[in-house]
Amino acid sequence: MAPVVVQNTGSDWATGYSNQRKIDRTSNGVLWEVHTSGFSIMALYSVDDGVTWVNDTGNIPVNSGGSGTIKANCSFFIDKDDYAHIVWKQAGTFGSWTAGYIYYRRGTPNADRTAYTWSPSVVIYNGDTNGDYPDIIAHREGTGWAVHIVFSYALGSVNSTTWVKIAIDNLQNIGAPSSMQIGGNYGTGIHTWPSIDFNHTGDGKTVAGGTPHLYAAWSAGAAGSGKGIRFRKATYSGGTWTWGTEREIDSTRYMPSVAAWLDCIFTGSKLWLAGGLLAPGNSMVLYERDLADTTTTTHVLINPVSGDTQLVEGSATYDANGNIYFIGRSSVSSDWKISYYVWNNGLSEMKHLYDAIGNNPYVSAKRGYSGNKIELVFIEGASSPYSVMYDSILLAGSGASGFGPIPLG
Repeated sequence: MAPVVVQNTGSDWATGYSNQRKIDRTSNGVLWEVHTSGFSIMALYSVDDGVTWVNDTGNIPVNSGGSGTIKANCSFFIDKDDYAHIVWKQAGTFGSWTAGYIYYRRGTPNADRTAYTWSPSVVIYNGDTNGDYPDIIAHREGTGWAVHIVFSYALGSVNSTTWVKIAIDNLQNIGAPSSMQIGGNYGTGIHTWPSIDFNHTGDGKTVAGGTPHLYAAWSAGAAGSGKGIRFRKATYSGGTWTWGTEREIDSTRYMPSVAAWLDCIFTGSKLWLAGGLLAPGNSMVLYERDLADTTTTTHVLINPVSGDTQLVEGSATYDANGNIYFIGRSSVSSDWKISYYVWNNGLSEMKHLYDAIGNNPYVSAKRGYSGNKIELVFIEGASSPYSVMYDSILLAGSGASGFGPIPLG
């Protein structure tokens, strides 16, 4: 069985909700996992490739007060300089605050990358509890860094996607966030579950080509003209970010619920939008978007009748050869499994990692590979206590001759 990161006494949706990053590595190989537990955000690290885990004393500070809890949909990213970035939704009533907020903190590492000192929190959104599902990336920009966050808004018949940028200078001063609505209103009142990435090299952290670009994707919550799967690209020049035209990637498919998922991932040479349980037909779909932002090639991977090949509450990532991995929960008559599906230059294969998973696992894969493996975290347990689990998929080779990663565990 997979190594246990931590076991908790109560309900702990460690990897809850789709599209979000929960696991990453520093430049010296320290493996970090972040999740929420009731009123706290837990941060654990491993220096032996996930065999044993240590709780970072004090965890990540949250804003206390009132009766609010921390929602499971936090997103976590470690940049090329080993600074950590986390964004999370804090729901409920907090003293004079009347509703939920979205917060950001930056972590400064110690010399061994086994602890972080966290900055004061930055308010990303303070409107009401209907702002949600943030995703985050960060990269070098000029002499400092840029943090990019996307989040969803849904209330009544309104839904949209917002982008937030935070500039950090060379003295590590965190600037005030600026925001822009990049998608919506689509009139469906369903969250858009956005995902964001940038043009990076194979490490997933270094800007490729010297000039950064942003790629964001989301779901309008329904099919139809002007709805479906949406996409937008941003370019950078002279300190200014400019968003291009909003694109309708697929007007026939959309995310019907949080069980479905859509990841925007740049593999180091190509841009992909990978989604699972998209409606209609519980489709698993891979959209290949050209870097010039003009053309989309759609690959419908599996459109099942039965439940065995549905990968719900999942995540997508890639290996050194650009193969795409869909990882999530599959099931037949509630016999839940952790499974993955590989797209290898048009070839494909489904493999099961674990049988009889007793709880919604909400699988979160590390965006990008670590050496010769794909890494993931998920939850096990039919009832309290729940365990946060870590495992990896050993890569067997490259190209068609090497097709078929081997699961460890």
